[in-house]
Amino acid sequence: MTSNTPASLLPALLQDMAEHIPMEAVIRLAERFGGTVLCIPKRLPKNSELPAVLGADVAAKLVAVYGGENLDIPRACRMIRFVRNQEIVRLRRQEGAPLKDLARAFSMTMRNVTSILRTAGASP
Repeated sequence: MTSNTPASLLPALLQDMAEHIPMEAVIRLAERFGGTVLCIPKRLPKNSELPAVLGADVAAKLVAVYGGENLDIPRACRMIRFVRNQEIVRLRRQEGAPLKDLARAFSMTMRNVTSILRTAGASP
């Protein structure tokens, strides 16, 4: 996950959230709650899963801004795919990860991994 994810890939609600919480937290929120309605409490109860997903400080900021609202969290497929592809390219370029390992780690075919790498100008 990265903070240099283009905001243009985010649906409007997540763009708004990115003004209040870090991009990494927005991505985790979309990955965990995307496609569902998330009820943001006015006060964070002890048994809330928000701190586990976002971290306590970020969850507190989210509650401060959106407390009492029911938010329809977008799945944000384009953004999540962008972040995944960046990670594939990074692992290949910086760590020399084999295609087979990348395909298994991301539940993809080797052909898809190769296509992502070629699109990014990285050596397959």
